[in-house]
Amino acid sequence: MARIIIIGAGLSGLAAALFLGRRGHQVDLFERDPDAPPADREACFADWKRRGTPQARQAHNFLGLSSRVLSEEAPDVLDAVRAAGVFTMRRWPSVPEPFAYSLLARRPIYEALLREAVERQGGVRVHCAIDVIGLLARRDSDIPHVVGVRLGDGSEADADLVVDASGRWTKAAEWLAAIGARPWVEDLQETPLVYLTRW
Repeated sequence: MARIIIIGAGLSGLAAALFLGRRGHQVDLFERDPDAPPADREACFADWKRRGTPQARQAHNFLGLSSRVLSEEAPDVLDAVRAAGVFTMRRWPSVPEPFAYSLLARRPIYEALLREAVERQGGVRVHCAIDVIGLLARRDSDIPHVVGVRLGDGSEADADLVVDASGRWTKAAEWLAAIGARPWVEDLQETPLVYLTRW
Protein backbone atom coordinates (compact mmCIF):
# COMPACT_ATOMS: atom_id res chain seq x y z
CA MET A 1 0.00 0.00 0.00
CA ALA A 2 1.01 3.60 -0.51
CA ARG A 3 2.83 5.89 1.90
CA ILE A 4 0.80 9.09 1.94
CA ILE A 5 1.46 12.50 3.45
CA ILE A 6 -1.47 14.81 4.15
CA ILE A 7 -0.84 18.48 4.88
CA GLY A 8 -3.43 19.98 7.22
CA ALA A 9 -5.60 18.36 9.91
CA GLY A 10 -8.79 20.25 9.19
CA LEU A 11 -11.93 18.39 8.20
CA SER A 12 -10.71 17.52 4.69
CA GLY A 13 -7.31 16.32 5.85
CA LEU A 14 -8.81 14.31 8.72
CA ALA A 15 -11.40 12.66 6.48
CA ALA A 16 -8.77 11.77 3.87
CA ALA A 17 -6.48 10.32 6.56
CA LEU A 18 -9.29 8.24 8.07
CA PHE A 19 -10.58 6.85 4.78
CA LEU A 20 -7.07 6.10 3.47
CA GLY A 21 -6.03 4.49 6.75
CA ARG A 22 -9.08 2.25 6.64
CA ARG A 23 -8.01 1.10 3.19
CA GLY A 24 -4.64 -0.03 4.54
CA HIS A 25 -2.43 2.90 3.48
CA GLN A 26 0.29 4.33 5.72
CA VAL A 27 -0.59 7.97 6.40
CA ASP A 28 1.37 10.80 8.02
CA LEU A 29 -0.80 13.82 8.76
CA PHE A 30 1.07 17.08 9.42
CA GLU A 31 -0.70 19.90 11.28
CA ARG A 32 0.94 23.21 12.12
CA ASP A 33 -1.40 24.08 15.01
CA PRO A 34 0.09 22.64 18.22
CA ASP A 35 -2.94 21.65 20.27
CA ALA A 36 -5.00 18.48 20.16
CA PRO A 37 -8.71 18.93 20.91
CA PRO A 38 -9.74 18.94 24.58
CA ALA A 39 -11.68 15.89 25.78
CA ASP A 40 -14.49 18.09 27.10
CA ARG A 41 -16.89 19.03 24.28
CA GLU A 42 -17.66 22.52 25.58
CA ALA A 43 -13.92 23.18 25.96
CA CYS A 44 -13.48 22.22 22.29
CA PHE A 45 -15.65 25.17 21.34
CA ALA A 46 -14.43 27.62 23.97
CA ASP A 47 -10.73 26.83 24.32
CA TRP A 48 -9.34 24.81 21.40
CA LYS A 49 -6.86 27.02 19.53
CA ARG A 50 -7.27 26.56 15.77
CA ARG A 51 -5.28 29.48 14.39
CA GLY A 52 -4.92 27.73 11.04
CA THR A 53 -8.72 27.61 10.69
CA PRO A 54 -10.06 31.13 11.24
CA GLN A 55 -13.67 30.07 10.59
CA ALA A 56 -13.56 27.26 13.17
CA ARG A 57 -15.81 28.93 15.74
CA GLN A 58 -18.63 29.61 13.33
CA ALA A 59 -21.67 27.38 13.20
CA HIS A 60 -21.54 25.06 10.18
CA ASN A 61 -24.11 23.38 8.01
CA PHE A 62 -22.57 20.11 6.83
CA LEU A 63 -24.54 19.33 3.70
CA GLY A 64 -26.19 16.04 2.91
CA LEU A 65 -23.35 14.70 0.78
CA SER A 66 -20.98 14.80 3.77
CA SER A 67 -23.46 12.86 5.93
CA ARG A 68 -23.89 10.32 3.16
CA VAL A 69 -20.13 9.86 2.73
CA LEU A 70 -19.70 9.45 6.50
CA SER A 71 -22.52 6.91 6.66
CA GLU A 72 -20.76 4.85 3.95
CA GLU A 73 -17.12 5.33 4.98
CA ALA A 74 -17.23 5.86 8.76
CA PRO A 75 -20.66 5.17 10.28
CA ASP A 76 -19.01 5.00 13.72
CA VAL A 77 -18.01 8.67 13.37
CA LEU A 78 -21.50 9.68 12.29
CA ASP A 79 -22.91 7.81 15.31
CA ALA A 80 -20.46 9.63 17.60
CA VAL A 81 -21.46 12.96 16.07
CA ARG A 82 -25.14 12.25 16.68
CA ALA A 83 -24.48 10.97 20.22
CA ALA A 84 -22.56 14.12 21.16
CA GLY A 85 -25.89 15.92 21.47
CA VAL A 86 -24.75 19.19 19.96
CA PHE A 87 -26.02 18.59 16.46
CA THR A 88 -29.32 18.94 14.66
CA MET A 89 -30.21 16.84 11.66
CA ARG A 90 -32.17 18.77 9.06
CA ARG A 91 -34.24 17.29 6.24
CA TRP A 92 -34.36 19.41 3.07
CA PRO A 93 -37.70 18.59 1.40
CA SER A 94 -36.73 19.58 -2.13
CA VAL A 95 -33.47 17.57 -2.19
CA PRO A 96 -33.25 13.91 -3.35
CA GLU A 97 -33.16 11.40 -0.50
CA PRO A 98 -29.45 10.43 -0.33
CA PHE A 99 -28.42 14.09 -0.02
CA ALA A 100 -31.38 15.45 1.92
CA TYR A 101 -30.04 15.35 5.48
CA SER A 102 -27.57 17.95 6.65
CA LEU A 103 -25.96 18.38 10.07
CA LEU A 104 -26.11 21.78 11.75
CA ALA A 105 -23.20 21.84 14.16
CA ARG A 106 -20.50 23.68 16.01
CA ARG A 107 -17.47 22.83 13.93
CA PRO A 108 -14.82 22.35 16.67
CA ILE A 109 -16.82 19.56 18.27
CA TYR A 110 -17.48 17.82 14.94
CA GLU A 111 -13.78 18.18 14.08
CA ALA A 112 -12.68 16.85 17.49
CA LEU A 113 -14.79 13.71 17.06
CA LEU A 114 -13.30 13.11 13.62
CA ARG A 115 -9.80 13.74 14.96
CA GLU A 116 -10.32 11.18 17.74
CA ALA A 117 -11.31 8.57 15.14
CA VAL A 118 -8.20 9.38 13.09
CA GLU A 119 -5.92 9.07 16.12
CA ARG A 120 -7.39 5.63 16.89
CA GLN A 121 -6.96 4.46 13.30
CA GLY A 122 -4.11 2.04 12.69
CA GLY A 123 -1.59 3.13 10.08
CA VAL A 124 -2.21 6.85 10.62
CA ARG A 125 0.19 9.12 12.54
CA VAL A 126 -0.77 12.70 13.43
CA HIS A 127 2.15 15.14 13.81
CA CYS A 128 1.24 18.41 15.54
CA ALA A 129 3.13 21.72 15.57
CA ILE A 130 5.02 20.79 12.40
CA ASP A 131 4.97 23.14 9.44
CA VAL A 132 5.40 21.86 5.89
CA ILE A 133 7.60 24.37 4.03
CA GLY A 134 8.09 22.75 0.63
CA LEU A 135 7.97 19.73 -1.64
CA LEU A 136 10.62 17.16 -2.45
CA ALA A 137 10.76 16.24 -6.12
CA ARG A 138 12.54 13.85 -8.45
CA ARG A 139 13.19 14.89 -12.04
CA ASP A 140 13.32 11.93 -14.40
CA SER A 141 11.92 14.05 -17.24
CA ASP A 142 10.71 17.59 -17.84
CA ILE A 143 7.91 16.97 -15.36
CA PRO A 144 8.91 16.93 -11.68
CA HIS A 145 7.60 14.02 -9.62
CA VAL A 146 6.70 14.86 -6.00
CA VAL A 147 8.23 12.31 -3.60
CA GLY A 148 7.76 13.97 -0.21
CA VAL A 149 7.85 17.19 1.79
CA ARG A 150 10.34 19.44 3.56
CA LEU A 151 9.46 20.26 7.16
CA GLY A 152 10.02 23.39 9.20
CA ASP A 153 12.38 21.63 11.61
CA GLY A 154 14.80 20.94 8.74
CA SER A 155 13.85 17.30 8.25
CA GLU A 156 12.25 15.63 5.26
CA ALA A 157 9.49 13.04 4.89
CA ASP A 158 9.17 10.70 1.90
CA ALA A 159 5.86 9.63 0.35
CA ASP A 160 4.31 8.03 -2.71
CA LEU A 161 1.58 10.68 -2.67
CA VAL A 162 1.28 14.12 -1.09
CA VAL A 163 -2.18 15.57 -0.44
CA ASP A 164 -2.47 19.30 0.27
CA ALA A 165 -5.47 19.84 2.56
CA SER A 166 -4.18 23.08 4.03
CA GLY A 167 -7.16 25.07 2.82
CA ARG A 168 -7.30 28.67 1.77
CA TRP A 169 -3.84 29.43 3.19
CA THR A 170 -2.14 26.85 0.99
CA LYS A 171 1.35 27.63 -0.30
CA ALA A 172 1.16 24.94 -2.96
CA ALA A 173 1.55 27.45 -5.82
CA GLU A 174 4.91 28.58 -4.38
CA TRP A 175 5.97 25.00 -3.64
CA LEU A 176 5.17 23.84 -7.18
CA ALA A 177 7.02 26.82 -8.68
CA ALA A 178 10.06 26.01 -6.53
CA ILE A 179 10.33 22.49 -8.01
CA GLY A 180 9.77 23.72 -11.58
CA ALA A 181 6.17 22.55 -11.98
CA ARG A 182 3.64 24.55 -13.95
CA PRO A 183 0.88 26.31 -11.98
CA TRP A 184 -2.59 24.82 -11.87
CA VAL A 185 -5.56 26.41 -13.62
CA GLU A 186 -7.81 28.05 -11.05
CA ASP A 187 -11.49 28.59 -11.75
CA LEU A 188 -13.32 30.95 -9.40
CA GLN A 189 -17.09 30.95 -9.10
CA GLU A 190 -18.47 34.10 -7.51
CA THR A 191 -21.69 33.67 -5.54
CA PRO A 192 -24.07 36.22 -4.01
CA LEU A 193 -24.04 34.40 -0.65
CA VAL A 194 -23.38 36.24 2.60
CA TYR A 195 -22.47 34.30 5.74
CA LEU A 196 -23.45 35.87 9.08
CA THR A 197 -23.09 34.44 12.59
CA ARG A 198 -22.84 35.92 16.05
CA TRP A 199 -19.05 35.87 15.58
